Amino acid sequence: MDKKTHRTGLEGYYAVDEKNRKLRYGYTTGSCAAAAAQAATRMLLTGEKVEEVALQTPKGILLHLLIEEISMNEGRVRCAVQKDGGDDPDVTTGIYVYANVSRRDAPQITLDGGIGVGRVTRPGLWQAVGEAAINKVPRQMILENVEQVCKEYHYTGGLDVQIEIPAGVELAKKTFNPRLGIEGGISVLGTSGIVIPMSETALVASLRLEMKMLVEGGQGAVLPGELTDAAELLAPAPYDGLYRHYVEAQIHYANGELERYNNAMALWNNGLMTLRDYWCREHLPRRQVQALRLC
Repeated sequence: MDKKTHRTGLEGYYAVDEKNRKLRYGYTTGSCAAAAAQAATRMLLTGEKVEEVALQTPKGILLHLLIEEISMNEGRVRCAVQKDGGDDPDVTTGIYVYANVSRRDAPQITLDGGIGVGRVTRPGLWQAVGEAAINKVPRQMILENVEQVCKEYHYTGGLDVQIEIPAGVELAKKTFNPRLGIEGGISVLGTSGIVIPMSETALVASLRLEMKMLVEGGQGAVLPGELTDAAELLAPAPYDGLYRHYVEAQIHYANGELERYNNAMALWNNGLMTLRDYWCREHLPRRQVQALRLC
């Protein structure tokens, strides 16, 4: 199928920003994993190739997702769905999320993470220490889709389902997953299955509300409107966008939205590296800049 003409079911869904521009909705890594698992299970039980699946999301939107990278062997099927975060600033857009499904002797469906899916190393997250970083809702979506296919074909045997995100190994280095106690890859996330892009106006309004709540709670936060013109930021324009990404990340982290948190922190890290390069060019002798680059 042609990706350019394929309709996912999100064509009529947009957010509108302050310049009246339409921002496309997208879908989460959890939706990709569930769709890939559904397709792999169907191919395993029927022996027939599947090129597209329908996936009902918790948001209530029915997705139609293309299945790619298909590998069919006796007793095992592997396939992938490509992530599309819409017009939200999303570092995971374009990556492939794979499902590897195989038969097992015991009549049970197991779910685990493979390469590029992080592993929990500290207590305090939803998953137990040692488990794959597949959050509660995506985990439910994956298992429900696999179970539904098994019922459809009256299959009562066992299956092993493994989610893989090969690009997640490198991508995780740009996120704060290691600081959260998630090692080796990224998390499979998404509470609604859908990525709703946030306009700049909506983001600023959200930041003001969060800060207002902090002030009223006695935490002494300063509202953006209370900053004076005399206040000088260390990062000058056009590099000052990194402040926004950092504050946005802290709000997402406080709200438990780890996917948005990691996206914001990746953008902040990129902005910090760009600022560093600018500062070296403008303020350090050429020899020192070259030495820093060699380091």
